[in-house]
Amino acid sequence: MVIQVINFNLEGITHDDFMGVANEVAP
Repeated sequence: MVIQVINFNLEGITHDDFMGVANEVAP
């Protein structure tokens, strides 16, 4: 999961997008 987050970060997503992904991953 950490690797996926890093890959998303490298793509240059916004903070809101990052939080959205985190919400999908976390229960």
